[in-house]
Amino acid sequence: MSHGRPSSATSRVFVILLGGALTVSVIVTAVLMWDSRRAEYRRTERATQALAVAIAAAPETAEALAGPIESERVTALQQRMSELRRDVGVSYVTVMDARGRRFTHPDAEEIGKRYRGTIPDGPERFTERWTGTLGPSIRTIAPVAGPSGSTIGWVSVGITVTSVAQEISRGFPSPLP
Repeated sequence: MSHGRPSSATSRVFVILLGGALTVSVIVTAVLMWDSRRAEYRRTERATQALAVAIAAAPETAEALAGPIESERVTALQQRMSELRRDVGVSYVTVMDARGRRFTHPDAEEIGKRYRGTIPDGPERFTERWTGTLGPSIRTIAPVAGPSGSTIGWVSVGITVTSVAQEISRGFPSPLP
């Protein structure tokens, strides 16, 4: 004799179907979030690559790197990189000499200090995920060529992982009103 709630076959089937539907929903949500994350990381990599290459090719970048770090050209470049960073929505734009000494950085305290990250051995563009002074980021470093074609500096453009995560979360509706 059963002393609990009576259960019918219909109730058991309903519970099994409900559990299956919830399981499928969780799996589909996880796959969609994973795919969105992967797509956003790829978009971020392409954005940092395009901007780093464009800044590295700009004549004022090479001109600023040709002079001393305290020059008016470098001050103007720092201002331009700050404006560009805000306008484009990247976390940072760092211009540095061939040895990695920063000429520009969002944090003025970091100007003149050594770049924390990978500098390629040759004049090639390089994209990586790295934890720098602003935290974990996706960033691209591109070479700046001097008049003779030799590498005289580098441009690093990055977007923090926190910013990428915020962008991904905007793509999903909130379960709360």
